[in-house]
Amino acid sequence: MGIMRTITFISVGLLLSDFALAQEQTKDAPKQMVNTPTQDVRLAIMDMKIASPDLDPLVGETLAAVLSAEVKAQVGTSFTVISRNDLRALVGQQIEAQELGCDEPRCIADLGKAAAAHQMLTSSLGKVGDDWVLTLELIDVAQSLVTERQAITWRGEAQGLVELVRPMVTFLLDPEATNYKGHLEIISAQEGALVHLDEEEQGNIPLPLLKDLAIGRHRVKVFKPGYLPFEGDVVVQHQETTLFQVQLIDEASLKPWYTSWWVWGGTATLVAGALTTAYFLQPETSTSIRVHSPLP
Repeated sequence: MGIMRTITFISVGLLLSDFALAQEQTKDAPKQMVNTPTQDVRLAIMDMKIASPDLDPLVGETLAAVLSAEVKAQVGTSFTVISRNDLRALVGQQIEAQELGCDEPRCIADLGKAAAAHQMLTSSLGKVGDDWVLTLELIDVAQSLVTERQAITWRGEAQGLVELVRPMVTFLLDPEATNYKGHLEIISAQEGALVHLDEEEQGNIPLPLLKDLAIGRHRVKVFKPGYLPFEGDVVVQHQETTLFQVQLIDEASLKPWYTSWWVWGGTATLVAGALTTAYFLQPETSTSIRVHSPLP
């Protein structure tokens, strides 16, 4: 409906610059990832499974590319990452079988063995009601078991899922992710509006900066009398400040034109004027009065 307008718009160029920055940060402060290997560990990334016809295929491709890039940026040299394209080249026929319904851990582990991978990363995107559901799973090939899993719901435009990928990968791979914090600034032209964050009241607009929030998805609700309530999701990134702008919709702007008081007032005036005009335009009629005089 266009209720939410974010300040930053997603583009391929911005995404690439974010990935470059993430790689630089990884070099400066190496992370201790889950299952830190004592030998070279090969991690293979599967294609994202799209389970919703409502999703633009381009968005699905973008999400898959972002996922692959984020994994490479965050694991650094801890893993040898086998990209989706490389995996297809190694086990093309098996990948086709997987796309036809082979999505159980054991079946995916067989693909990993064919690619000489130690771990497999799978992802899927579906929809439940108004919410998108993005799921990431890390599968141990030797055990054919899911060792780590992240499943997050998202309420808003599908493009916003791109921002959600980074913290999800962090939670999936980095045991320190629960300690990572970021900041959030919520602004709106409708001053006095009441803001709730994750079901907790935060105060009225203008709102001070919300500091030291856990990274990942947060749900924002905004209320003000005379306006439609707003509900949407926002992503907080590690050591970053996210600016979130909310534009509330005036309830009066949604009423049909014929329900407005001024329309009915004007209509009543027109009706009254029409009746008056009709009265004066009626043809004149003569009235004769008979006077009865008494007989002589």
